[in-house]
Amino acid sequence: MKNTIYLSGPDDNIPEGQSLKPKNKILSWRSTAFQFCLKQGLQVVNPLMQVKETLNSNGHSFIANDRTRKEVETAFALIDRCDFVLANLYSADESSWIPLIYAHNKGKHTVAWTPFPVSPWLVSYAKACFESLENALEYIIAQSNDNQKSILDWSINYETSLKEHSEKFPIDGDTDFQYFSGDESRSALLIAPHATSYWHLGNFFEAENYTGALTAALSRLTNTPAIISSYCSAEDSLYTSSLKSSSNPLIGFIQKIISIHKIKFLIVFRGNSWQAERDLKVKSFLLSEKASNSYLQAFLGNLQKQAELRQINYKLENATPENDLQRLAFALSVPVVEIQVHKSFLIPQLQRAQYHNLVNMLEATLNSELD
Repeated sequence: MKNTIYLSGPDDNIPEGQSLKPKNKILSWRSTAFQFCLKQGLQVVNPLMQVKETLNSNGHSFIANDRTRKEVETAFALIDRCDFVLANLYSADESSWIPLIYAHNKGKHTVAWTPFPVSPWLVSYAKACFESLENALEYIIAQSNDNQKSILDWSINYETSLKEHSEKFPIDGDTDFQYFSGDESRSALLIAPHATSYWHLGNFFEAENYTGALTAALSRLTNTPAIISSYCSAEDSLYTSSLKSSSNPLIGFIQKIISIHKIKFLIVFRGNSWQAERDLKVKSFLLSEKASNSYLQAFLGNLQKQAELRQINYKLENATPENDLQRLAFALSVPVVEIQVHKSFLIPQLQRAQYHNLVNMLEATLNSELD
């Protein structure tokens, strides 16, 4: 699983005398760090370039509007997804310090690229400080190789951040779901529609815990595109009769992803209660009773093999024709498979082996999908 780095601070040029600066060519530190990290196998998250430019006040007064709040919330959400934060403090301002402090409080690995001597205030928020950008990047690469977070710890941290807004509605104009981009050649699109709380037919339902973390982890491990509910949903957009893209933002977004990535089928992850049988309940929804899909059939076949190999109870159930996901398959013109996971698999703090076994099984299945 690749580690991810968030670059914080103004996009300045690299100071004179630092070895990463190419001869006769001036590059910004952000572009240089981006290229360096990609070559070393790290993913780089591009934050808001300069949030402060959107916060210009009129005279000496300023009142934040919804747009500025949304931008900051977006930046924090990006940091939540990252393992490292590298802050440029050579021309430090709030665009450098606030992400650094936020990441530190979230338990991220914070690194500062800063002039020396170092302030004791900085040391309290940065785990490591370097005067050279090259040394800072090499340190991050070493930490990434030596201290690669286990999928268990990553999932727990992701679920913790998700719970912070699980029962909050998004800011006006924002969506209630998060998209993880992936490899265009992947056949599947992963969806966790109930990773946060939601309303359905006038009733309020709690989040299906760790379905979001599981889906996000699989996306990171296999580079498969994924959509995860990130705020409380005012309506259950996936399991609803309103499947017109004009009135359902989630459906409209899924249609765009299907077109861009040439998606062959959807995989929807659901949680199941303690009272249910301790197994994976799998249902598939084709476009018609006589229809077939080689990609989906290959996935289901590999899933069953992997489940047997890891001694996970697997149950393929018949899909009812009058099902919301059957209507979804018709609306999107792609097959849908629903995987209901028993609660015992979705408590990594207490049942680490169960969760780890499940992730390994699904990772192997996705990586062996039909090309």
